Amino acid sequence: MRHRLSLLLTLLCFSLSKAQEPLTNDSIIKMVKAGLSEDVVLSMVKTQPAKYVLTPAELISLKSSGVSDKVVVAMVEKGASGAGATILNSNASGATTAAGKVATGDPNDPMAAHDSGIYLYAKDRNGE
Repeated sequence: MRHRLSLLLTLLCFSLSKAQEPLTNDSIIKMVKAGLSEDVVLSMVKTQPAKYVLTPAELISLKSSGVSDKVVVAMVEKGASGAGATILNSNASGATTAAGKVATGDPNDPMAAHDSGIYLYAKDRNGE
């Protein structure tokens, strides 16, 4: 039995690493529904490229699909570390931003999404 699980895990990892398609919310749900153990899913989340959508509605969908809290936390942490996951967030202006996308919204609103970068705020040339 262990040999079969080990073989299945090896084939799964090989096929996913060969294709290099990023993991998505749907692929995580498929693995959970297929009966893969939490350890296997966690290993995949930690080692594979990913493109997750982690809005509150999607987190609820993951939970209602049977994805464990540990797996969800690993997905969120991978996105927070910048290790290839995309986290979509809605801000106060209603804009949705993602890694590598140009932010839209009111550029004068500090709570709106802005492009990442270093900004220097200086007085105008007249010294005012």
